[in-house]
Amino acid sequence: IVIARKNGKTLLAAAISAYCSFLDGEYGARVYFAAPKLEQANLCYSAFFQMVQKEPELASLAQKRRSDIYIPDSNTTIKPLAFSAKKSDGLNISLCVADEVASWQGDNGLKMYEVLKSSFGARRQPLLLSISTAGYVNDGIYDELMKRSTAVLMGSSKETRLAPILYTIDDLDKWNDIRELAKSNPNLGVSVSVSYMLE
Repeated sequence: IVIARKNGKTLLAAAISAYCSFLDGEYGARVYFAAPKLEQANLCYSAFFQMVQKEPELASLAQKRRSDIYIPDSNTTIKPLAFSAKKSDGLNISLCVADEVASWQGDNGLKMYEVLKSSFGARRQPLLLSISTAGYVNDGIYDELMKRSTAVLMGSSKETRLAPILYTIDDLDKWNDIRELAKSNPNLGVSVSVSYMLE
């Protein structure tokens, strides 16, 4: 999912994570929010925790522990994860939210993405949810995912396990045209004001 800032991608990822944590039916689920730095990983993790706390039924099922959230009924663990491809080899992930993949730099970002993806082997229905705004780091996982996603959307790909959702402008020369910017800001007028965007 690529979408402009302040359009709700963290909230959407937290909601998908709540579904996978409480309703997916995967016993022993392991849900991670991954980012290059723990501070970034904690943003979506915190949104998830706040969402759970706002719903009394979910809050009664979850226990906040020192470094994670635990759901005893399904033996599910939810936690933030900072980059470390070497330390991440033993993971058994059922859902991973890869946050701000546009900032996952070069080879380190590609390696971490592959480590996360390779941890899905024992899962029935794993999901790697990559979310980001557009980025400036070249030759990383973001560029790779954009190439693959564009091929899927153009109908020139044989991939069957990639569902791209890209909110981007079509014409780079119209970056300052509000009608063009609305394409990359589906929440324009709600969480992002038109006056702020024009300014």
